[in-house]
Amino acid sequence: HQLVKNGFVRRVTRGLGQFITPIMIEESPARSTEDLFRGIPGVGLVYPQGGINSFQGATVRLFGTGQYCTPTIYLDGTRLSVEMTASLPVEVIAPLATIDAVEIYRRPAEIPVEYGMTQSGSSQGGNCGVIVVWTKTR
Repeated sequence: HQLVKNGFVRRVTRGLGQFITPIMIEESPARSTEDLFRGIPGVGLVYPQGGINSFQGATVRLFGTGQYCTPTIYLDGTRLSVEMTASLPVEVIAPLATIDAVEIYRRPAEIPVEYGMTQSGSSQGGNCGVIVVWTKTR
């Protein structure tokens, strides 16, 4: 299975971070990616002007360093730009029907090495955390 190959299963057993597994997604009443993230401790949804009824959808934020911040997001192992994750609605980045699993690391100390440091030694997650989304289509 792809989630074994990409290290998801190994990181789940490591015990740091929060994980949304394929079974959790399947059993979830969520009708959108926003719904999937709603209610997860430390995960916030920010709506543009127009509020929750805005057609634009919400962007995702993490609360793990004392304030909400824009996380680094990886989609199938590829890091998305901060500009993209700060402005694109989470539903546009990964529609619910495409999501296989999700990893959420709210604090830099939780982030696994493959998502935590650049070759120069600086943190890819910055002072915020990391969200890793695995899709069914990879």
